[in-house]
Amino acid sequence: MLLSILIRNLNESATLKLTLTSIWRQVTSFPFEVVVVDNESDDDSVKVANEMGCRVCTLKRSDFSY
Repeated sequence: MLLSILIRNLNESATLKLTLTSIWRQVTSFPFEVVVVDNESDDDSVKVANEMGCRVCTLKRSDFSY
């Protein structure tokens, strides 16, 4: 993998979907991955990220803050 795009997330499923759609539409000459770092979202952010082909890492809220 040449490039990893990291996105931090907490309950941003609607915005996350728009962001990921924009990222996946990019045409590149190199491979890339998208990693969503989720902070125990209560919405369907993790589901959105998984459905859109992202790798998801979850951090406890107590271990990470904005």
